[in-house]
Amino acid sequence: MNKQKMILSAVAVLSVAACGSDGSSGGGSGGNTGGNTAPSYNQLRAEAGEFLWDHGLVDGLNPDFTPAHRMPTRGTAHYSGVGSVKLGDGTASGGDQVLGRARMTANFDDSSVTGTVRNFKAAPGHSTTGGSLDLNGTIDRNTVLGNVNGKVNIDSRNYNINAPMAGRFLDDDADAFAGVAEGVTGKNGTPFLVGIGVEDD
Repeated sequence: MNKQKMILSAVAVLSVAACGSDGSSGGGSGGNTGGNTAPSYNQLRAEAGEFLWDHGLVDGLNPDFTPAHRMPTRGTAHYSGVGSVKLGDGTASGGDQVLGRARMTANFDDSSVTGTVRNFKAAPGHSTTGGSLDLNGTIDRNTVLGNVNGKVNIDSRNYNINAPMAGRFLDDDADAFAGVAEGVTGKNGTPFLVGIGVEDD
């Protein structure tokens, strides 16, 4: 998949995440790393939905991509937000089976990004014992191309995640970032989508 198609795919996939809430007030089964202060699945879901609406990443709105000439060229920025993993068709309502806390650092001096998604929580009707994903990428103007890899447990099974990632910075001054990775798990060939939505701390 070429660069432009990956970025367009990223926008399309992220727009889907704003729809199909599971509609439960419970938090789902949590991972084993978040502690009592970790947000629930539905709290993360609400946070992700607000992010998508705020940045125009839903059908009918225009994404507020950072203009290339407004991108920082020096320093670093730290971001936090939500990461999602969807296997196959997702939950019964089409949502992500697990959501986690995403953190990312953009180094504008060397045009690199690094980050993690951890502290996973499962949607109602699903379970997780946790997992960890790492993301790495290269900044090119207002876009990022890179990779997401790691492992996540969903419904008592461990899934290996390894796929190319594409995304773009958002807001006038790269105050946010959205990206997606899609591929097939190495274990049993299940299609997956990973979404990342983070804002400047």
